[in-house]
Amino acid sequence: MGSPAAYAKVVPRLRILKASLLGSRAKELGPTLTEAMGMLRDTVYSQAAEAKDPRAAEAALARAFFSAVDSLEHMAPEEAAGVVTVVARAQEAKDLAAMARALAEGSQLPSWLPSFEWSRSPLSRLAEDLSVSPTLGRLADIAPSYGDLGKLITEAVELYGELKDPAAFTWHSLVATARTYTDAINSVPRVDVDPVERSLCPLLEEAAALGLLEAWGARVPPRLVEEAYSDLKACRLPWNSMAASYERSLGGEAMALAQEVSGYFRFVRLEGRTLSDLMQSARRTARIAAQRAAEAIFSAYPFTAGLVAAAAVLLYIDYENVRTALLSLMMSLQPEEFQAYLI
Repeated sequence: MGSPAAYAKVVPRLRILKASLLGSRAKELGPTLTEAMGMLRDTVYSQAAEAKDPRAAEAALARAFFSAVDSLEHMAPEEAAGVVTVVARAQEAKDLAAMARALAEGSQLPSWLPSFEWSRSPLSRLAEDLSVSPTLGRLADIAPSYGDLGKLITEAVELYGELKDPAAFTWHSLVATARTYTDAINSVPRVDVDPVERSLCPLLEEAAALGLLEAWGARVPPRLVEEAYSDLKACRLPWNSMAASYERSLGGEAMALAQEVSGYFRFVRLEGRTLSDLMQSARRTARIAAQRAAEAIFSAYPFTAGLVAAAAVLLYIDYENVRTALLSLMMSLQPEEFQAYLI
């Protein structure tokens, strides 16, 4: 365990980072894109405020997020590093799924994704390698040269080969994200697990709930669901029971699955009738819980790895809020049309 004194040294810098986030002011972004970008000038996203066009603003926003992740990891005691990068890896998994899904659907590869702005992610290089031959076969062939990311690629391509459904990549990214949160929680000393779990367990539950719903939509065989989640030991989630509930609900409606698994979650609420509504409910309730827990940790003592995890969670939720607002304004939506999606 890092001593409270070691964490106390980084508290001032963590509070500066927290103060540079938009926080609740994200709901005030708008009503025009120009006004929204102006609000970013005195925040961690200040470079986005100076961008000349929407695409440049989106790229600057992503750079600011990943730069803050790297800075936070650098200042944190060594044993807390994993609870910082987890939020960046979650974005990377989502972006990898977008690339693979495009290949499976025969669509053009995305010309840009947020993880392209992270110097530690190989996704930009992967996109260049795929430009020669943008096919799943090519993706599978070059996967071994991409280390840990390559292992994820191989798993995802093999899963797609069994399901023959592009949704396999989205589901796999959610499983990978759940695995990443689990590994981050288990990477800290045992005495630090509880404060770290307070911030990260809601996001792990989000990935788990979305994964079950995505699997249901793609009709992923129960055997694969059980295999995917069986080794995830964190946050007291009963993975075996969840897999059994999934199997019982597979032939029914999405609401039946929600009713079967709702009792397993402490933070996620599954409300709504459609798959889309249930997913939105899972995201929103999980992130509200994560944000509240992270805010509370900032006023707690003694200082532990939980404080670093809290800072990473607040940064991630803030970035997601700002990005959602800016993208919505870029599409000429009015604030009242997207504010419900902000935390």
